[in-house]
Amino acid sequence: METDRLFWSDDKKLRVIAKADFIYSNSIFPPLTDELLKKQRELHLAGGFESLIAHHGAAFFPEKIKKSFSDKGIVDAGAFIGSYTISCVKEYNPSVVFSIEPNAKSIRKLKENLTANGISKDKVEIFNCAVGAENKDISFDDSGIRMDVPGDCRVGLTTLDDLLFEKNHPIGLIKADIEGMGAEMLAGAVKIIKRDHPVLALSSYHSPEELFGQYTFLKDNFPFYRLSFTALPPGSGWELTLLAVPEELL
Repeated sequence: METDRLFWSDDKKLRVIAKADFIYSNSIFPPLTDELLKKQRELHLAGGFESLIAHHGAAFFPEKIKKSFSDKGIVDAGAFIGSYTISCVKEYNPSVVFSIEPNAKSIRKLKENLTANGISKDKVEIFNCAVGAENKDISFDDSGIRMDVPGDCRVGLTTLDDLLFEKNHPIGLIKADIEGMGAEMLAGAVKIIKRDHPVLALSSYHSPEELFGQYTFLKDNFPFYRLSFTALPPGSGWELTLLAVPEELL
């Protein structure tokens, strides 16, 4: 069954149409269920398709693009328990993965998973914070649904530029699944984006502000990006992800 999905911004200035071929099946992620279970066992993890197999869309890139991550820093914003971090260390040979996670409970599990997978400490640097457009303390609901909803957990909010720009690692890839704060994160990463032209894999389904905010920010400020949307898994119409590739890699 083929369908069109139509999204409008509040000011009616931007329209995004996503085509999807919906596949009806009793399997959760057809036809990749067996592959997903194999990857879960291999990495001693429970997790979703987007991290363990699709790497939030990065696994679909041509080899030329994936090879560009080698010996560069990778940002895992919204690292949760480390599914994406571990996949990137094993698949892309980065100089380091910067794992950013505001939930202290998830950080503890992330560290356990790194140990279980034999990941050396020099390959991953962990930050227990949130990322956005400014530096301040915030409260959030740790349900894992929306970071922009106040709750009982408190954590420091900082920008990617303040956190990572002075590190001795050019950034090759930024993945962000940060519960609705993706546009704010981009606004706080301008220096890194201008300097390094990283590939971006940005979850875009948490809110209209995230969907339209990320797209318009990149379109207006960084014309060297070629932008596309994909669903994870492809053809499902599920988790909408914005992929941004600098034109020099195409």
